[in-house]
Amino acid sequence: MELQVSMDSTFKEEVLELLREAARDTHVEVRFGMSAPIASHFTVDAYFATKKPLAVIVVGTRERLLEAEPLWSTARRANDPTVVYAVVESFRSVGMREAERAGYFTDKVLSFRDFESQLKGKIAEQLNA
Repeated sequence: MELQVSMDSTFKEEVLELLREAARDTHVEVRFGMSAPIASHFTVDAYFATKKPLAVIVVGTRERLLEAEPLWSTARRANDPTVVYAVVESFRSVGMREAERAGYFTDKVLSFRDFESQLKGKIAEQLNA
């Protein structure tokens, strides 16, 4: 049975605003909607330029979640320090199995709904690492 995914129209903007706040709070440069330096054919939603860069993918569909795998794999094979986070609206929105599986091919899969404050803290924690 195929899970129907309906993406809240404000979800991506809410996440991007939270990422802007994290960048301001930590004084780290962030770029939005750019090609990933390690894999230029892949667009990340946010890229924080630190010694250990953070690429954030905002995930509204299972397909977008699966797109994170080649980015993460490319970085690992190249010994690139880029950390890849996937932010899903909720684990149910992409399917529990896919969310669990994504933990094997991203550095973190973070749920947004009901965890907004923890999400901002996790991003800030990574940027300060």
